[in-house]
Amino acid sequence: MPLLALCLLLLLASAAVALALAAARAPTAAQVAATAGAVAACAAGLVPAARSLAGAAPESLALPWSAPLGSVHLGLDPLSAFFLVPLLALGALAAVYGRAYLAHAKGPSSPAVAAAALNGLLASMVLVVVARGAVAFLIAWEAMTLTSYLLVVFDHHEEDVRRAGWVYLIAAHVGAACLLAFFLMLEPSSGAGGLDFEQLEQGARALGPTALSAAALLAGIGFGVKAGIVPLHVWLPEAHAAAPSHVSALMSGVLVKLGLYGLLRAGLLLQPPAAWGHALLALGVVGALLGILLALQQRDLKRVLAYSTVENVGIVLIGLGLCTWARGHGQPVAAALALTGALLHVWNHAAMKGLMFLCAGGVVHQAGTRDLEKMGGLLRRMPATGAMALLGAAALSALPPLNGFAGEFLLYLGLGKVAITAPGWTGAAAALGVGALALTGGLAALTFLRLAGVAFLGEPRSAEAARATEPSRWMTWPMMLLAGALVVGGTSPGVAARALWPAAAQLLGPEIAGAGMPPGLHPIGGAAVAVWLAVGLLWLTLRVLVRRAPKNVGTWDCGYAEPTPRMQYTARSFSEHLVSRLLPPWLRPSTHRPSLGARLFPEPARFSTESEDPVTRAAWRPLLATGAERVSRIRWMQQGQLPVYVVYILAAVVAALGWLSLRRWLWP
Repeated sequence: MPLLALCLLLLLASAAVALALAAARAPTAAQVAATAGAVAACAAGLVPAARSLAGAAPESLALPWSAPLGSVHLGLDPLSAFFLVPLLALGALAAVYGRAYLAHAKGPSSPAVAAAALNGLLASMVLVVVARGAVAFLIAWEAMTLTSYLLVVFDHHEEDVRRAGWVYLIAAHVGAACLLAFFLMLEPSSGAGGLDFEQLEQGARALGPTALSAAALLAGIGFGVKAGIVPLHVWLPEAHAAAPSHVSALMSGVLVKLGLYGLLRAGLLLQPPAAWGHALLALGVVGALLGILLALQQRDLKRVLAYSTVENVGIVLIGLGLCTWARGHGQPVAAALALTGALLHVWNHAAMKGLMFLCAGGVVHQAGTRDLEKMGGLLRRMPATGAMALLGAAALSALPPLNGFAGEFLLYLGLGKVAITAPGWTGAAAALGVGALALTGGLAALTFLRLAGVAFLGEPRSAEAARATEPSRWMTWPMMLLAGALVVGGTSPGVAARALWPAAAQLLGPEIAGAGMPPGLHPIGGAAVAVWLAVGLLWLTLRVLVRRAPKNVGTWDCGYAEPTPRMQYTARSFSEHLVSRLLPPWLRPSTHRPSLGARLFPEPARFSTESEDPVTRAAWRPLLATGAERVSRIRWMQQGQLPVYVVYILAAVVAALGWLSLRRWLWP
């Protein structure tokens, strides 16, 4: 693994150089060093990842480790390479974009330190993917959490950003605690020691059904928090909205997917039964529908995209759940379709959401707001950014001929096959899954039609939006590359599916993978090429017609001699009928109506609505309030004296050693 080792060394070394230059009061040189190091490291790391997906033998590296938990074992297999590709590709683009985005940042935080933290985040994510032991994995996982936290709270002078950072940090450490317990449960009880994945797999085979279910629950919570699976998603809209836009792109496109990577790696260790597929399928349907319904209510541009990430994670879970069920019930074609569609959607979503967050960053950078109600008319003032945002919105709506359609099409095929062939309620559930996926796609189209129409069309709703211009070329070129990936992914989905098939074959096993990659994507690519040719021909025709001498014809102005921006649809009015009339009350935004009273001259009043996350409002906030009240009763233990804390540590060590001895005695 020499090139991957070089990738890690370049990331860490460039981060250290950037910090040193920042301390020497050379912020521009620090940002250049960090950006150049990130681009070079990502280019070096993409080579072995591509070789692995092309069929190269798995690579491994064991580093000496004097602790009693074995060596630090690193490895590269097709599953790791599959997640490395979007990580490194999007990481390089985010580094280039971030240098220009933070060049004129206002606030106490240093852009040079943020650039170094971004390289640290990339290095920790690479380590998560290539770790082959629990110790290295957990260390990298914690480093990933801390470096991403530093980037989320870049604008820590704002109260909302500090709150989002605390929510993210608490949620991440709850997940890390569950992962620690998960790995300890899988530790072999034979006393051989070591927490490498091969040994943990042997420990998993020795677990009984109850212990296996408990381990799966711990893994689901630990990795589900990072993946943003409902109801563990509450940190995601807060952190994505607070972070700088290139960090939001990296978190949504890659960091969230590492939670899915963890679930897949845990599945290889546990070999889950088919019944667990029902739980994944149900979580996926609920997450997809809830995520897109909440995205439809938001007026914050980045929160719309964040909740869309929750929706897309749900779509991937639908594929993983269907694959798990189909594998256990002897349906290899449905399993291959579902898994290929889910993995293809992981790649496609990284490109789509990366593009949209970078476009959102350009809008925020130039218009100075994330509020949709203060935008409008940006397509005329920012034509390149607006066109690419419209392209990304169409792709996220799963509209052909863009890349978002291909993965969902395979999921439709897999669900349809199970609905036709499976007996009883399983076939009915698969048919309902088809309907739920179609409903999600329709709501996504409505959500992004609302976003594109309110933000980019019409007239400006604020002076800042009226003065907006295109961002610098260092912000535009990364967006253009991602926009090109959307078009290429839509016209050649079969190439992407063949590239990811080794990872799918590793997860499916030789019995199912031996049948080969499922068909179904080549007609999509041909149809997409035909659509683009038709669009190009139509554009040329319109260009020829427009060149003719125009005729001066009076237009109907609807009775208004001088329309104003206040006459346009707002973000709320666009979706009000669906959100406020058709959704159940617990999903609707909370409305604060003024109490005018019966006085002749009432005081000034204000009408407002708040689209708060219903899971936070109904579940997590009351639960945490109750927990905080009960924990406060043992505050007397916080004495503020060092000897007392030493006694606490000693008691904890004695209790841990006692538990280990008792465990060896009860379960020899």
